[in-house]
Amino acid sequence: YRDEGNPYLRGPEDILCRLNRNYRQYTIECDGETVGGILYRLHGKRRPFDPLTEGEYYLGRVYVHPLYQNKGIATEAIRLCEQEFPDATTYYVDFPADMDKNRRCYEKVGFTDTGMETRTPGEPVISLYKKTVVPSKSTVGIHHPQIFALEASDLPVALPLIRESFAPAAKKHGLTREN
Repeated sequence: YRDEGNPYLRGPEDILCRLNRNYRQYTIECDGETVGGILYRLHGKRRPFDPLTEGEYYLGRVYVHPLYQNKGIATEAIRLCEQEFPDATTYYVDFPADMDKNRRCYEKVGFTDTGMETRTPGEPVISLYKKTVVPSKSTVGIHHPQIFALEASDLPVALPLIRESFAPAAKKHGLTREN
């Protein structure tokens, strides 16, 4: 996104403040390499005016290093994470409407367009997608990539990876620390 909240611009202090009870973070590993991460909001709001209720989760971030993108890693990581939330009834995610790769990734794992968009002058249009959990769908048998909780001690590896993962979107939208 072209805003100061973009993870590309965040420092370690900001990332550390997100390691709290409202979020669950995971590191994505593939073939023994740390290649990305994923962040879910467990409590609070999915948008400024929409609180999460029981059984609802907001997929706040998925980031994969550019060298590992387009290999299905993000979709597998999302599926694995869903196993961590047995009470889930609904997942939400939002992203810039012009990011086709994001849309395809989320659609692969069952998210559908709600038709709701956030429009702020001078900013990208943000699309809201939703996934309703269907008990008959199973993610059993998925083994890679592995995911695990992100700890503060993981930041030296995670922070550069977060920045590199968001760099293509930042470049596409002309995002810099100055703007």
